[in-house]
Amino acid sequence: MQDNSKYSSVTEISNIIKAGVEGMIERVYIRGEITGFKISSTGHLFFSLKDSVSSISVCIWKSQWPRVLASVSGNLEAFQNGVEVLAEGTLSVYTKNTTVSVVISKMTPAGVGEQALKFEMLKQKLAAEGLFDPSRKKPLPDYPKRIGIVSAITAAGKGDMLKILAARSPFIEIVVFPTPVQGEAAAAGIIKAIDCASKHYINDTKYKVDVLIIGRGGGAIEDMWCFNDESVARAIAACPIPTITGIGHEQDTTIADFVSDVRASTPSNAAEIVTRNTVGIYDSVSACRVRLQGKMRSILENVEYRLERCASQRLVGLMNTRYSGRMSDFNFTQQRFSVLMNKSLEDRRNRFAMLVQKLDNMSPLKILSRGYAIVQDGHGQTVTDAEQVHAGEQVDIVLHKGRVKAVVDCNS
Repeated sequence: MQDNSKYSSVTEISNIIKAGVEGMIERVYIRGEITGFKISSTGHLFFSLKDSVSSISVCIWKSQWPRVLASVSGNLEAFQNGVEVLAEGTLSVYTKNTTVSVVISKMTPAGVGEQALKFEMLKQKLAAEGLFDPSRKKPLPDYPKRIGIVSAITAAGKGDMLKILAARSPFIEIVVFPTPVQGEAAAAGIIKAIDCASKHYINDTKYKVDVLIIGRGGGAIEDMWCFNDESVARAIAACPIPTITGIGHEQDTTIADFVSDVRASTPSNAAEIVTRNTVGIYDSVSACRVRLQGKMRSILENVEYRLERCASQRLVGLMNTRYSGRMSDFNFTQQRFSVLMNKSLEDRRNRFAMLVQKLDNMSPLKILSRGYAIVQDGHGQTVTDAEQVHAGEQVDIVLHKGRVKAVVDCNS
């Protein structure tokens, strides 16, 4: 029969580890870079300290805040993500899941961490190239018909965006360009998704979008680091589509936010920015319609009132006066038109007669009547040169009236 007495429960093992770890090292001194910085609902601070290889969980109890913040004059912003610190505290084992963490009692900034330094260097480089310049930012369309989303298929942020878009503008089409948004493949995937959206935009396909949202929900800075990738930033800057980034929470800022056309604080905020609340628009249109109907009713009632007050005889008199005036104008215009037409016809008759006279004067028959004649050879060709005929050749002489035949006697 198996002896179970040598086996300990998980809790017993966890307590053994806790006693060993906490009892073996009285105090620890750590240098590391802050990441995943957050304040819990209970008021305690939780984050991790990391170097290029490892990381360890850290906490600062709310009661220790005054002492820890004393080194930075109470400025909590001095201990944000990317800051390298020198920390003192004790090791603690949380027995529920047997995790080791450091409870900090003293902490001072040691300088800018490696990731924060890379971030600043890339930020300065792209800024110097003008990629952050407001003049190159494209305006977002007021009423987009089709919106593109670059995000992970299963991302919570994508789901939030779809809900908001459906609620605010249910008639807008949504095109999702799926990509990982964290991990080693994220940067390449984001670039590929942006490139795909750009090709549809340039080629004017059925998947062409009017605005492109690039987003993901909150998380640790390491999870969102792909949005600090230089290639991703350049892909966003080169995108022909107006872009809006909604990455992480409001306090999270990435390089992608600087190069995009508009930066939103969260994915949900991005969805709100790119859409107008159609429900609100419909309400405004309805209100305008009611006001217009009221105005038209008032105008019609005023006209009806004025018509009722006008006597029929007065109206007839006004109509007769207007009719008489218009008839006088018409008769004058008719008479003037008749005079002008007659004058124009007379001018054209005279001109026509002059042209007929000129044409008659230039007529060959008119010339023949003055004693001239036309000589033609046996082929009916007009003779204009004595060299054209020979002695003994018969020619025709065309006169004003009739024609005679003759024989050439000599050629002189």
